[in-house]
Amino acid sequence: MDHTLIIDLLFHCMASDGHLAKEEFDCLRHICLIETDIETNEIENILSKLSTDLEEGRLDTEAFVASLRGLKIEDLEAIQLTESLIQMILTDNVVQYEEIVYFRKVCRALSITRDMIESNFPDRLGWFDTGEFLDAENQEILDFKIGKSNHC
Repeated sequence: MDHTLIIDLLFHCMASDGHLAKEEFDCLRHICLIETDIETNEIENILSKLSTDLEEGRLDTEAFVASLRGLKIEDLEAIQLTESLIQMILTDNVVQYEEIVYFRKVCRALSITRDMIESNFPDRLGWFDTGEFLDAENQEILDFKIGKSNHC
């Protein structure tokens, strides 16, 4: 697996809610230093380019997710990427609907199944099913606070 994939995957997750929090950048750096062999300077260069692309309107999350569809990854890699996504979503202590939609799209694109989520991340199964985050009466996006947990 291309180790820059995790940077792209997590950056698009950060950007999905329209807000790039400092905690999210710190979490992304932390995950990349642990999960990849990419040097700190390279991580910063990639983040700088992605940030510029976002600022200039060139960051296309839908195209990125579509590019994931052809990837062949092992189950262990899929679990690692899913765990990293979960950490990123939780890192600012606010779960946004857009982040959950992104999570679900990535899972589908990478063929991460409901059974895999249920087996490895049972407390996040609702994210895979997404519907629990919609207000049925007027379909408003719901934000909700979460408690502190073991994430970045």
